[in-house]
Amino acid sequence: FFYQTTMMSSHTLRVLSSIAVRSSRAARHSTCNVTNITRAAFSAQPAAHDKPLTPGIGLGKTSTGLVGLDVDHDAVPKMITKYKALLDKLASSDMPPTAQYRINVEKIARYRIAAAQENLDDPEKVEELCNCGQVEELV
Repeated sequence: FFYQTTMMSSHTLRVLSSIAVRSSRAARHSTCNVTNITRAAFSAQPAAHDKPLTPGIGLGKTSTGLVGLDVDHDAVPKMITKYKALLDKLASSDMPPTAQYRINVEKIARYRIAAAQENLDDPEKVEELCNCGQVEELV
């Protein structure tokens, strides 16, 4: 049984290596036909409509500093959508409107929605108002 398994593995490896060799040959012989690239696409200068980027702030933010949590430049609109969905879910639930948990969750969600709507272009202000971490964490 061990010999038979080894032979199958060896055969599988030969097949896979021949496929890899063929695909690498095809890649070497293929040509790249690029016709629609403009010089501006590779320019180090920012576009005229862009604001200057400040490292670590706004669109200049490159890391959250948290493992597994990437920067999301669209976190504020996503936050609004998710908190509205949470409110809809609570409204359709069978939890009594007088339940303190429901009251607290609704207050928090409404406050965060208002903070995000008032500061769509300023995630740092949203973080400051919510006082609960980065906007990527609040999503």
